[in-house]
Amino acid sequence: MIALVLAASAGTPERVPIDVEAHALALAWSADGEKLAVQVGDMDRHSGLWAGPPGELVRVTMPGSSPFATHPHYAHPVWHCEGSLVFEGRHEGSASRLYFVVMSAGYELLSVDRVQGDLAYPTIGPGGRLAFVGGEQADVMAYGTSEPPQAPVTPLTHTAAQEAWPAWDVGDARVAFARGKGDLDIWVREADGKEVEVAVRPGVQTRPAFDAAGRVVYLQQRDAAWDLLVEDGSGPKVLASDVRLPTARLALTPERDAVIVAPGRGEVSVLRVVPTDGGPVRELRTGLVAVGDPAVVGGARPRVAFTALPEATATWRAAWIMDL
Repeated sequence: MIALVLAASAGTPERVPIDVEAHALALAWSADGEKLAVQVGDMDRHSGLWAGPPGELVRVTMPGSSPFATHPHYAHPVWHCEGSLVFEGRHEGSASRLYFVVMSAGYELLSVDRVQGDLAYPTIGPGGRLAFVGGEQADVMAYGTSEPPQAPVTPLTHTAAQEAWPAWDVGDARVAFARGKGDLDIWVREADGKEVEVAVRPGVQTRPAFDAAGRVVYLQQRDAAWDLLVEDGSGPKVLASDVRLPTARLALTPERDAVIVAPGRGEVSVLRVVPTDGGPVRELRTGLVAVGDPAVVGGARPRVAFTALPEATATWRAAWIMDL
C-alpha cells in the first residue's frame, strides 16, 4: 500500500529542468512513471506544455504554433495507458480542441466535423476511455481512444448547465463531474445512464474523483479556503481542511486509497497524504516554499511531482520530483 510507503522518510526534491521563464502549473505522470508532462504559464497569459522523461523534457507544439502566434494556451495534460499524451489547446480567439502528441507535435484528436464547440477537461480512465466536456451545450462526452479512429463519440449528459472536470471510476463505467450555473455541484452518471446528485449545495464543489471503494472525493469552497470531502452515501465527511486548490485534478495514489494535497495556508512546505477512509493524515516535508499541484505515480519507484518556489524570494514556481 502506498500509504505505508508515504509514512516513511521521503527523498530530497530534485528540480525538473525546463528552459523557460514561467510558472510550472499542472503536472501529469504517465502510467509507467517514465514520462512527465508539465504545463507552464507566465504573467502575460502565455502558456506552454513540456513532456518526456523528467530530465529530458521537450516542448510540445500544436497545429498553428509559431514564434508569431499570440497567447497559445495549453491545459489539462493527461497520459493514455498506452503512453501517448492528450491535452487541451487553443490559440487566442479560437476554440479549445483536444490534441494527441506524436514526436512532440500535437495533432487534433477529434475534428470539428465530429464534435463542435470547445473541447475541454480531458481525462482518460484506466482502460483507455476518454471523457471530456464538449459540444454545443458543453456536455460530458466519451470516446474510446483504443478503438478505431472513427469510433463514435458518445454524449453522456444532456443539459444546458455548465459541466466540468469529468473523472472515471476504476472500471471506466461511472463518471463523476461538476455541474452548475455559477456555483458547481458534484454529480455521477452511473453505468446505466442514471444521473445521481452527490454534492448539491450552495457554493462551489469541484475536482471530483473516485477512490478504490467507489466513493467520490472532491473539493468544496469554504470562504477563501478549500476542504477535501468524501461522499460515501451517508453524507459528506471532511477529510482535510484548508487545502490548496490544484491547477489540475486531485492527486490520487495509484491504489486510489489516499489523496495527496498541499496546504492552503499554515505550513506550506509540506504535502499531506490524506486517506479516503478517514485514517490519519501524514505529512511529507519538502524544504521548499508554497508547495502545490502534486501528481503521484507508483510502480517500482513511487514518486511525487509537485510545484514549489525554491525560496521565498524566487520569481517562478518550478516543477520538482521526490522519491517516496
